[in-house]
Amino acid sequence: CLEAFAREGKIPFSPTPLPGWELRPTVSPRLPDLIADHLRTEAEKWSDVARPDTLVRGLAMWGVMSEALPRLGELEAIRLDDLAFAGRCLAVTITRQPQGGLRGKTPQPETVRLSTATTAHLHKWLGRRATLVERLQGGEPTHLSVSTSPN
Repeated sequence: CLEAFAREGKIPFSPTPLPGWELRPTVSPRLPDLIADHLRTEAEKWSDVARPDTLVRGLAMWGVMSEALPRLGELEAIRLDDLAFAGRCLAVTITRQPQGGLRGKTPQPETVRLSTATTAHLHKWLGRRATLVERLQGGEPTHLSVSTSPN
């Protein structure tokens, strides 16, 4: 826009270079411990078998969020195909969407190896998820996170 004004006014103008490709912090430093502690406290109230689906999903998704640090849209876009084994642990590929002045650039995939704890939570969630989606009619959803109650 400034270039167009400068051109019309016949004023010399050279745009400042765009900053390098950097992602902003995605989680406030104060919240992770609070959220993790709450999930652990709630999980301890239930045996693995009796634990509600929402809590099983919450533990798995919190592990992905706290380790891979996706923004909300990137988290919602994770598909089952984005999970792969990296040794004994799972890895997740996040497609990083450009932000701010970098809009229009090509999205960048990034693969993050997840911890053994998050891998265990994901295995439990994938088992529950399979039970939840087997009742659905039509196509099978491919997103990692699905609703735990009928919509």
